[in-house]
Order: sequence, then structure tokens, then C-alpha cells
Amino acid sequence: AGGGGVVVVKKELQLLRSKYQNYQFKVIRANFPVRFCFRFVSTDETFAFDIDGVLLYFDVPDTYPASTPPSVTASEKTFPAGLNVKLTNALTEQTKKLFMPGMPVIQGLLLWFDKTGLANLLADPVYIDNSYICDTISGSSQRRYTLLSPAGFEERESAKARSNSSHPTAKAAAEEAAAAEAAAEAVNTRKAAESRVREEAEKAKLLEAQQQAEREAAEGANPTRAINLICQNNTR
Repeated sequence: AGGGGVVVVKKELQLLRSKYQNYQFKVIRANFPVRFCFRFVSTDETFAFDIDGVLLYFDVPDTYPASTPPSVTASEKTFPAGLNVKLTNALTEQTKKLFMPGMPVIQGLLLWFDKTGLANLLADPVYIDNSYICDTISGSSQRRYTLLSPAGFEERESAKARSNSSHPTAKAAAEEAAAAEAAAEAVNTRKAAESRVREEAEKAKLLEAQQQAEREAAEGANPTRAINLICQNNTR
């Protein structure tokens, strides 16, 4: 890294150490790529989530801040894995938006995370366990939220899976009803076809009998039977 990059990283580390020295701040690797971590704790007075913070890991390449932003990873053991992934993805996206070559970005990223990002990302019903009303220092009421632990999240997801397997979804029920309707229609179509076949067979049988009677009448053989058959056919 250039001298300017080293100076920028040292200044940012000094600022972070002074702010988060009581929040597990640690430089894991002092040489590039520099790696450090700390527990981020929101300073927003309206922050409504009962958490002890979020453990963040930063990896700073030797091309920072000249051309490459640092990478940030959320790795909070008290959070479900999916929530850590969600936070990491959001931090990565926001870092790319804020980064300008030659300019430091970590302080700006943490400001966004503190004032807007973290609260919005945690406000996800998938990961919220419960909520309650409490009084604030100013005397007003505030709704606060607790998050699911990794074990609690897995238990909820398992319960959902069991419920879905025992109770068909609306889509599955609609598909089942459509299949039953199609089957009934197929049965009705088959019955109608069989009925037409029987009618055609009966007509053919009557026509053959009539023709036979006419032949017999023409030949003078059993004229009474021929007359009866002709009369019978004409009455159908």
C-alpha cells in the first residue's frame, strides 16, 4: 500500500479503537490485508431492539482507499445465521455505494449502520421473537423487540415445516380441487361417449331388423312378422 493508504488506515484504526475499546476491539492482523473486529453498539436513543450489539469483522486490502473498499462481515453468535448473512450483504452493498477512490469510508458506513441500517435490517418478522412496551428515560412509552436465538429460529422453522406438511397450502388445495374437477369431467365425458355408442348400436340393430323384415315381406316369407317389425321400428 502507498504511504497515504497506510496513514488513512492508521487514523481510522485510532478512531475506532478510541470509540470501541470497551467493545471487544481487536486488531487481528496489523499488516495488509489488515483485519480487525469490534462489537458495534447503536448510539441511537430510539433503537428498539434488545441486543448486546453486533460483532463486525473488517478486512482492509492494501489498495484501500486508493481503489478498493474494505469488506465487512457480521458474525454475531447470538443471531441466527440467516440474519448475519442479511446484515453482511447490506453492509457490503452500502460500502460500495459510499466508497469513493482515495477517500476513507469506514466512518461513514458505521454512521449509516447506526442511524438507519441496523434498525431497519433487524425489523424483520422472520427473526423477531417477541415485543413489549416499556417507559423511556424521557417518560414516553416505546415498543421494544427481542430477537430469536439461533436455536429458537431453528425451532420456529421446524414447526413451520411440520405445519406445512400436515396442512396443505391454499395453492395445493386449489390444485387438488382442479384435479378432482378434471377427473369428474373425464368420467362424464366417458359416460357420454359410451351412451352414444349404445344409441348408435341400437339404431343399427333396429335398422338391420327393419331391412330384414322388408326383405322377408318382399319374398312373401312370414309377412305377419315383417309387418310387426316394421310397425315396431316406426313407433321408436
